[in-house]
Order: sequence, then C-alpha cells, then structure tokens
Amino acid sequence: MAACPGSLILVLFFCFGLPWVKCIVEEKIALEQGENGGPGSDRANTKKHIRVDPFRCQVNPCFNGGTCRAMYPRKTLIEPYKKRFIPEYFNPSWFCVCPPRYIGFRCEQVLDPCTPNPCQNGGSCSTQGSKFSCRCRVQYTGRNCEIQNDPCVQKPCKNGGTCYSFGNKMRFCFCEPQFTGGSCEKVNCNARPCKNGGTCLNVEKRSFCKCPAGITGKLCEGEIPVITKDPQDSIRMKGDGVTLCCQATGKPAPVYEWFRNGVRLLQHIRNRNLHLSTLSSRDSGAYQCRAKNKFGATVSNEATLTVVPGNRQDSCHPTPLTRVVSLPEGCTEDSSGRNSVNVGTCSNEACVKRNQRHAGRCGGHDSNRQCCSAASMSNSRVSCKSGIKFNIQKVSKCACADCAVSKIVVRGKVVDPEGSPLWRGEMTLSTDAGKRYYTDRQGNFKILVRSGTKRIVLTVKDKFQGLLEDTTKVFELQEGQVSFYTIVLQKKPPAIKFPANKKKNIPLGGSGGKPNFVDLDIPANAFLTADGRVYNGEITASIGVIDPRSQADMTAAPGDFSAIDDNGEEVPLGSVGMLRQVFTDNSGNQLSLNKNISVRIDADQLDIPDGVTVYQWYLSKETGRWVKFGVLRPEQGGSSRLKRRSPRKFFVSEITPNVPLDNINWDYVTVVSYVRVKAPSGTVVTRIGLSDNGLQYTSYRQDTVPASGTLCILSLRDKRAILQAERDGVPLVPRQPTGFPSSVNPQIIDGSSVGNVFKIQSFRFTSTKADDRGPVYLRGEHGRCAQRGANDFAFEFRDANVGQLFHWQSIRIKDPNDIRLWQVRPDEICFVKALVVGSKPDSVIYVKSFGKAPGLSNVDYGYTAEKSATVGGQGVVCLEYRCNEGSSGQYQTHLQFLTLTGSCTVQGLNSVLNGAQNQCTVPPASSSSQERNFCVPHLVGGDAGLYSGDTAGIVQQKYIEVNMATGLGVSPTQEHHRLFPENIELNVGGKYYSTTVLTLTREPETLLGRMFSGRQKVNKDNSGKYFIDRDGSLFRYILDFLRTKQLHLPEEFGEIERLKTEAEFFEMDDLEQQLEQYSKRRERAATVVSEQFGYITLHIRGTYAFGRTGQADVTFRKLQRIEVSGRVSLCREVFGETLNETRDSNPEGNRYTNRFYLKHNHIERAFKRLKDSDFDLVSSSGGKSGLSADSTKSDEDKWDHFSIHVFVRR
Repeated sequence: MAACPGSLILVLFFCFGLPWVKCIVEEKIALEQGENGGPGSDRANTKKHIRVDPFRCQVNPCFNGGTCRAMYPRKTLIEPYKKRFIPEYFNPSWFCVCPPRYIGFRCEQVLDPCTPNPCQNGGSCSTQGSKFSCRCRVQYTGRNCEIQNDPCVQKPCKNGGTCYSFGNKMRFCFCEPQFTGGSCEKVNCNARPCKNGGTCLNVEKRSFCKCPAGITGKLCEGEIPVITKDPQDSIRMKGDGVTLCCQATGKPAPVYEWFRNGVRLLQHIRNRNLHLSTLSSRDSGAYQCRAKNKFGATVSNEATLTVVPGNRQDSCHPTPLTRVVSLPEGCTEDSSGRNSVNVGTCSNEACVKRNQRHAGRCGGHDSNRQCCSAASMSNSRVSCKSGIKFNIQKVSKCACADCAVSKIVVRGKVVDPEGSPLWRGEMTLSTDAGKRYYTDRQGNFKILVRSGTKRIVLTVKDKFQGLLEDTTKVFELQEGQVSFYTIVLQKKPPAIKFPANKKKNIPLGGSGGKPNFVDLDIPANAFLTADGRVYNGEITASIGVIDPRSQADMTAAPGDFSAIDDNGEEVPLGSVGMLRQVFTDNSGNQLSLNKNISVRIDADQLDIPDGVTVYQWYLSKETGRWVKFGVLRPEQGGSSRLKRRSPRKFFVSEITPNVPLDNINWDYVTVVSYVRVKAPSGTVVTRIGLSDNGLQYTSYRQDTVPASGTLCILSLRDKRAILQAERDGVPLVPRQPTGFPSSVNPQIIDGSSVGNVFKIQSFRFTSTKADDRGPVYLRGEHGRCAQRGANDFAFEFRDANVGQLFHWQSIRIKDPNDIRLWQVRPDEICFVKALVVGSKPDSVIYVKSFGKAPGLSNVDYGYTAEKSATVGGQGVVCLEYRCNEGSSGQYQTHLQFLTLTGSCTVQGLNSVLNGAQNQCTVPPASSSSQERNFCVPHLVGGDAGLYSGDTAGIVQQKYIEVNMATGLGVSPTQEHHRLFPENIELNVGGKYYSTTVLTLTREPETLLGRMFSGRQKVNKDNSGKYFIDRDGSLFRYILDFLRTKQLHLPEEFGEIERLKTEAEFFEMDDLEQQLEQYSKRRERAATVVSEQFGYITLHIRGTYAFGRTGQADVTFRKLQRIEVSGRVSLCREVFGETLNETRDSNPEGNRYTNRFYLKHNHIERAFKRLKDSDFDLVSSSGGKSGLSADSTKSDEDKWDHFSIHVFVRR
C-alpha cells in the first residue's frame, strides 16, 4: 500500500483508523502541488519519478532555496478534486515549494526575471543573471519605477494655488491673489484679502485674517449658519395641510434638513420650508430644521405640530370645563339652591378650524391667533337673604375663536455674589440688538418678548460702575409665562500688569482657598493695537476664572452649557472650567492677540471622567451656544510651578488669535437625557450637574415650567445632578419622592441659592433611566417625557404650606471677639413682626441688620428672610434681627426691610416704632416704596412689633397670631395721594407749575413719587407751594414725561446732558433710558447726514492722434477707463449698477477707495450722474504724454492723454 515499508504502521492508522483524515491529507497534497508549482502543477512539465524516503526532507533535495515538504502515498482522489491535473504515475513521498522565478520538481529551472515586466509606469527591464534592473522614465524613480519624481504630485500648493514642475524636484506655486508664500500658505495682506470685516495682520513672518464673531475661514469668507426664523407651533385638523418655515443666514448659503422627534425626514433640500399635506395623527410631534454649510451647522427651536383627530370642524371641545365658584355668604343660585355654582370655563388653549389656516403659509403664531373660548353663555339667577337679586353668567358651549396674543414677560433681578443689586445694568437681546434695557435701583428688570419666542440670549453689562463682569445668559421660554430669574454677575478680578515685551505666566483658579488648577503662558510681544502694530508697552490684564469646584462660580457662568455638534444636533457639555480675559494698553484701549496663549490645566485638581476628550469652546453671543475651536491634549508630567513632586495628568492647548478672548470654556461632550419635573406654571427650574465624586459642578441650566405644569429639562445621562425651583424669586419646596427607581437615588438636601438671600431645598439624584415611567428619559424620548401618566414619576415642587415658614439667613458670627457677633445677648433672640395686606399676603420679606455709631463705619451683622403666613386674611411674619447691645453698647442696630416678591410696597412703621425714631444716635438711611430703613430703639414690646425670647421657634409661634394690629406695614396697593390735595402747586427753582398728585406719584419709585406719597419730606415756600430746588426750565420735560410716558423735545434741543442730570436726580430710570436712546438716534442721524457729503474724483485716461494740420487738429481715439475715487458709500450712491468694484476686495461702506472704475467709457454720462446727485465740479486738470518713439506704431499708439476732475457735494 505504501511506497516505503517503514511507514506502514502510520499509513494503516490513517487509512483504517481515521479514514476522513486520509481524504483531508490527500486533498491538501493535491491542492498544494497544484498551487505551488510542484510536480502536480501545470507548470511542472516533467515525468521524472523519484522515490524518496519521507524523512529524506531532513536533507533538503530542493535547489535554489526551495522548501521540501514530506507527504504520504497518493490515493484515488475524491470526486471534487478529480478535475485537477495530477499524473497517474505521480507517487512521491515529498515535494518542493519553489521561491519566485524558479520552477521544476526540485526548483532547478530559472524563469526570466523580466517576465512579466516588474518595472512600472513604462519602465524598461533588463536581466542581470537571476536579477533584473529597471530603467525608469524621467518622471519616476524607485527599484520598480513606482515613485513619481514630480514634486507637484503631493499637491504642495495650498489655498487653491497651482503647482508647476521644472524637473530635478523643483516646482513653483502660482498663488491666488489673496495668498503668498512658497506654498501659498500665508495670507497676502497687500491684496486686502479679508472679507466680512476681517482684519489682515502681518506679524513676525506670519500673516492671517482676524475675523469678527460668527465669521470664519482663512479669509473670513465663511459664516457659520445662524437660525433667524424658527418654525412655530401649529395646530391642524386631520386631513388638512401645514407648512413649517425655517430661515438661516450663512456663507455659503446653508442647506436645510428636517427632523420629526429627532428622526431625519428630508435632507439637503434648498427649500427651507417643509410642507405636509393630508395630515394624520402620526404627523404629530416635535419638528426641527437644521441649517448646514461647510463651516458648521445649527438647529432651530422645536415646533410642536398637533393634529386633531376626528371629523369635527373645530379642534376646541364644545363641552365646558368645570369651574366652581363660591357665592357671597347668604346668597344661593335659584335653580340649585346652592352657594357653590359650576359656572364652567373653556381651556383657552390654541385651537384651529378646519381648512381655516392656509397650508401654504407658515404655521404658527399670528398677531391674532385663535383660542378655545366661550361661544355661548347663559344667565342664572342668584338670590340673597338681604333681598338682593342678580344674575351670574355660566358657559354653556366652547368654540374656537380669535384671542389676543400676549407677550412673554421675563422678569428678574441682577445681583453681585453678595446679593447686592446692580443699578443701571445694561441688557441686550441677541434678537433685538438695537434695543437696550436697564435694571432699576433694586436690580430688577422686566422685558417683554414676542409671543412664540422659545429661547432668548440676554447679555448683561455693568456699564455704570464697571465693577462686575459681563455675562450672557440663555433662557428657555414658554408661551404665556411670567418668569422671574436671578442673574449673578461675578466681580471683576484684580488687574494684572506686566510688560508686553516679556513672557508672562499667570496661575489661575484657587477660589475659596483651593489650589490653582490652570496656568496661562503668554509669550512676549503677543498683542496688537487696533491699527495692527505690535504693542510693547505695559499690559493691563483682567482675567477671571469660573472654578467648577465652586457652585457660586458655576451659577454665574455664561451660556447654558450646550453646543451644536458636527451634525447640527444639540449636545450637553460638562465643564472643567471657564476663562474670561481682557487685555488693554496703558490708555485702556483693548488689545488683540497675535500669538498663541498656552493653556495648562491640572487634571489632578478636577474630577474629569476617564476617557473623555476635553475641547476648547468660545461663546457665540448671537446664539448663546458654545462653539468648538480646539482640543486639549492629555499630558503626563510634573510641574515646578504648581509645586508638586509626583507625576500628574495635565490637559494642554492654545488659545489662537482668531478666537474671541472674552469667554473661553473647557468642556467635554456628554450624552443627553431628560428629567421630568412637575411644578406650578412659570416656575424656573435650575439643574446643576455634579461630577462623579460630587465635589465639582459641571453644568448649569434653567428652564421654565409651561402651562401644563410638566417640564422636561435637559440633563447629563448617568450623571449626578441637583434640581432647584423658584417662582417669582421664591424657592419652592421639593415633595418627598416615593417609589422612584433605585438607580435614580433621589434625595432632598439643603443648599444655598447663590445670589439670593435665602436657603433653598433641592433634589439630588442620578440621571439614569430605569424604565418607561421615568423620571429620566433618553435622547429621542422628549415627547414621552412630556406626557405624564397616572403611574409615571416626576420630581415635584410645590409652594410652602400655610403653616410652613421658610427660614433663609446669612451665616451667624459666633466669635465673641468679633464686632459682628450675632447673639450679643446671651440666650436671647430678637424678632420684628411684619404685617402684609393686599391681594398677595404670602410674600417674602427680608430684613438686614446693621450697626451704626457716630463717627464710626457701619457694621454688617447679617440678614434674615422669610415667607409670610396668612392669618386672619392678612400675612404675618416674624423675622430675626441682631439685638441691640444695650444702653452701654457703642453701636445701635438699624434694620433694612425689603419685599422680595410681588409688587408689594412698604406702607410704614407703626406709631410706637415711628415715634421712637428720635432715639436714633445716627439717622437711618433713606427709604422707598419697597425699602424701609429705621433704627431699633432700646425698647422691646408688642406695641412696637419687637419681641425677644430664648428659642426662635417658640417666639415666632407665640407672636405670629397675636396683636395683628402692630408691626411693620407692607401693602401691595396704597393710595398715598390721600395725604396731599388732589391738585398740587409746585415751585421748581422759581418756575411755577400746576399738576395733580396722581401725576407726581405715577412712578412711585422716583423721588417725586416718594415725596408726594408721604415717604419723603417735601418743603413749602412762603406762599405754600411745594418747593423743589432744581432747574425750573428743564422741569417742564420731567413733568411732561410723567403725564405722557413719552419724551417730547424741541427739534434743536441743546441741553440733553443737563436733562439727563435732572432725570438722574429725580431717579427716573425710564426717562434716563429714553434720553440715552434719543442721544444715540441723534448721533446716528448726524452720522448719516455727514455721510451724504463728500468728494468724488474721476480719473480719465485715453489715447489721441494729431491730424494733418498738426496741433490744431487733435483727434481723441479711445477712452481706456474712467476710474473713480472717493468714499465707497458715496460712489455706490451716485454710480449704482454702473460701478465696477471687482478690483477692491474689501469695499466697506465707510472706507475710501481708488480702485473702482465705471463699466462704460462715456464721460458725459458720468458727469450727468454726478450733476443729478447734486455734485459740483470744483477742480480739473489734464495732460498728455508720448508712449513710444517707434515709427512703426500708429499715432494712436504713440500718445495718450489724462485728466482729473474733482466733484463735491456740500
């Protein structure tokens, strides 16, 4: 059976023990012999049969480096391999595997190394024994001519440059006019290449375009898309159609994509509008558009499309909702005999009638939209025991009808980190940049926003005092809301001064005694002046850091910690710090950057998740979102500056000149989730992100609860967070969560609300989804989150119960050696009681304690704030204050009362307390309608509204319900004009005026409002007129403004600055704002008038020839070009479409240019245009020159003429 007896046992084992192995071995032999050029292949054309022992491979029988392989005797092949050619006589026990270019049973035959030709790209092959060599064409090199020798192949020319090759690896880049350099890598500032207001800087062998905010690209040619028109919420009947509209700016023009519930519908369509016809219920959902170009992408706000099912002609349900009212005591409804009556109501929700809204128009809010309103009413008779009878109206049917669209009211307060209000803080909206809003003396503001607005970007500046940092805040709005936001501005850091010609290292961070966590390395000569020169004087740097280890810093952070990713989708960010920086010269002029600033963040000081990539972002003040511009690189190593010996992890990067310096953020991108919150409509919910160790704050977001009472606020998936809620500036109470998934781990904690004067309770939880009941949902589940079923979970906030008193207070000093010691009397606590009357008795009242003494500085003891409880129909609250030291003490306690919520006014002191004000050793500060200052006399008793005891809770409970007639009076509505006659006679600086007390108190917070409401003393002259020692002539405008609320000034009014001074004296903030706007309008008008006048110069060049009669017979042959010089705006106005601007790459309107020319060569036409535009010719000059002495040229080519004509419009 076998070729060699010595292998009999092994062969029998394979044949009889494992027959299937025999087939595999024979199959492998056949394949290897056929594929490796062995005797069984078509290439082995020999019939030599050599019997070799299978162990003969121990002595290699193969030539030329062949490999010997042993095998077993040949058996009959199985059917699938019979088609392979294997000679019948073949029966060896080994075979050779030959190297390339060798064949034969023992690799004894040599193939031609040039067959096939190994030389590529047209190279010729020559044989050298068993080897070959290639002779390559001139453009190629390498052993096989595989390398192209053309230096232009690698495309070395950048920015659209064209490469030309000269052989010997020499090449030349022909650059576009805007670029220069050996590889067209630098911007050519001489060509004025920067577009869209960019500035070309050429510093230290570098040149680049510095672009304004929102502009990008090497030449500032690109503009990241910005949504200018969001799709609006729409309601449609089933079967109708709708058009959702979206609009964005951008360069190049963006393309649009549409999404429903996060899923793409249409992509890359130039038409920005989405039209849906024959709507069904599955078309309902949240729609967004995305605008995208090569420089970036952005998304619109969501628009909710509601498709009302059924065959009704009206989406409003006709059956009224239940609304039960209680009739006056002793009165009943005749038909039911009850005191409580269901009068019914309609939902007032937006609605639509079938086919009423045109499908081709943009759906959404109109100036007069439709709401579900009462369609029919019925009268019901009411009888009272007193014999009085009257009718009440009851809603019997609801229908869709027109209703007014109210604006969204955004209210709030701007404070510094200590809670002190910002007076005259300037506020602007990104959507209405030309309008300014200002805070009043209490830091309050009120902004009316157009209905349908879902997101505003608000920038706040401390322009009056300049002590606080600017900030940009983002607020998510809800239809019909009245929201109250507290905005905290950081204090400006101390100035850092250093010479510009030396490098500077600045360590930052370390708030609250914590170690520094970031270093800035500023190179020498890194800043430019406004005209592009390198600045080498002294630099004043104002550099502030948002430390993520400080909740106060995070609360004051700008933006809302969200960005738009490369796909145009909103993503939440987790922060590791922010940087605010401004660099000025020794004259206060702001400098720009021309070199990179190195950033080095000590990761050991921060809790940064493993595996994340930290990016650098700058804040877009147009969109309120962060824009990515760089990445921080991880780095290991020590740092001598930070004085640590052990190796640590850093993140390093650079801030480049093209990035706005004022707000830099270091963030990592996280995964979005949504958290369901239930609270009263208008509640402002704050979500603060926590790091994994709970010691660092990573993000901050505020949203407002809509009318449904359910809010889905964006959060960071699987991360810990805190939830807080306030309404009208008053904290709401978390409701104890029950039955929540264990992975959410909800807890109620106490924590401080930065910038506010009270403690606030919060939820702390983990944003992990457990099941479909919530309260946490993932991306794409926002719609499910907004729907709350009976068994779904939500974090709930509610108002305080009637008997529950909040207690917010400052830190109490307990050091007996400290002059600010709070409990100055052992075991004694002092309280003052305040009464609140009016429509909203449950208000938050705040009292601050000061120590005053003659000739000494005031001492700030601290504050207390509480929400009043309703007792007997009015509000009452007892507030702790710092007791007096006693008759032997040096300081006397003074109190400052404020009302923090609603529109309450401080009515006055009770008679006992008011009469004791003559005991003040130092006069109290001035008061207003919402602020009352007074000293605490050395008496304690209920008649004065002052109490004391040894336990706070007992004192409060004891006195809160007794003696309701005493206390400090607080009232939302008080008619102070009853203290004065209806008609008022005034003597203002010798000028007499007659007006009414109602006019003078129309603005109660002004000086006049306080004077004529009895809150501030006003004197009389000898004739009995009320005397005010101010400019009597200008007072007419003050009085006129109080009467009409409008500013009316003469056309040539020249005392605007003096009138501003008067408005400031009378504390008329609204008038000050209107005067400021009036001044700006006049400045703009003066600028427009000045721009209407100026000079235009025409440069005319042409050729001419002499006639036969010589000089007297000159013939003008051609006009080559009419060039135009002057201010760009004037040139455009006069010559319009006939002006060719192609030679000027940056034709801004206020610039001057000499690179324009006309598209025609008609002198008379140009002169007529100037004459029609009221220009006069004031100067002309001209000349001639010979171009060539070549006799072969015609006269026309030998001579030219030129002339210059100057025109002016005065």
